[in-house]
Amino acid sequence: MQRPRPSQRATARIYPPTLSLPSWKGESRLSNYLERDGDLAEIEIDDADVSSLEISADGDGHSADLATARRASVGSARPPPVAMRLGIFGTGYAGLVTSVCLAQLGHTVTAMDTDAGIVARLSQGLVTIHEPGLAELLGANLDAGRIRFTTRAEEAIAGSDIIFVCVGTPPRSDGRADLCQVEEVARTIAQQLDGYKLIVEKSTVPARTARWITWTIRRLAGPEHEFDVASNPEFLREGSAVHDFMRPDRIVIGADSQRARSLLLDLYKPSFECPIVVTSVTTAEFIKQTANAFLAAKISFINVMSDLCEALGVDVRTVAQSIGMDPRIGADFLNAGLG
Repeated sequence: MQRPRPSQRATARIYPPTLSLPSWKGESRLSNYLERDGDLAEIEIDDADVSSLEISADGDGHSADLATARRASVGSARPPPVAMRLGIFGTGYAGLVTSVCLAQLGHTVTAMDTDAGIVARLSQGLVTIHEPGLAELLGANLDAGRIRFTTRAEEAIAGSDIIFVCVGTPPRSDGRADLCQVEEVARTIAQQLDGYKLIVEKSTVPARTARWITWTIRRLAGPEHEFDVASNPEFLREGSAVHDFMRPDRIVIGADSQRARSLLLDLYKPSFECPIVVTSVTTAEFIKQTANAFLAAKISFINVMSDLCEALGVDVRTVAQSIGMDPRIGADFLNAGLG
């Protein structure tokens, strides 16, 4: 693969847990690269107090060393010094976990869902998904008045500092993501804007979806309304989603304006000690897609190895356990099964 020229490189910034935030000087260069074909080919990670690191498309960078060195510093979440008002669209898997955990951090959360039955159950403290610890946190935050559920979109929008989009994006028959619910949320927000809003994608969406959301809202709301669209992908595992949210190994923020970056850093940095990656919106969207693709590849790989093990009379569980001990491979997602 041809190495991109320096002028074609997108840039990300990582805030390790022990470093203070540098001041941003002017607008990020990231937005200048969004129209270029090479913007996802290479990422330069610049850090004020850490040696410069390149993650290259041809694989000659050292990203694993950086990640390994910093993983030990991951800590638990703690309450923020200033609570924010947050609106959440969607109370499915990601939406409910996000809503409850952000309320647990001390923020005021209004979660919106179009299903009145789900809203009624959640308002009574009855969780709609099974996740260890979720029911207890939901009940505690309902009692504390930090979270409420509604079917009225305007209640999740009015007065909110940040609006998270957590609706479903199921695959269509042609394999592409169905963005109908995302479009519906964008249209709804456009009709209810009441001052500057930061709209954040939590849903798994194709890269460059934020541009389409921005175009949709701008077309319907008009040029007089101020807003930004950012990306903050979730990396939650079923069965440990609450733990993963409250003790993340990293947080990814994709934002193309200083105002959006600052709001999301103010939301997360006081409460978490993990590295925070700040990059462009499109890069953040693609990071989520890449992570999903890599995990799917591990599952596919071990299933192919399982077929070979069966033909050879070899125990695939022993093989998976042994190769998983290699830190370059890891044991996660090496369980052979159907699929």
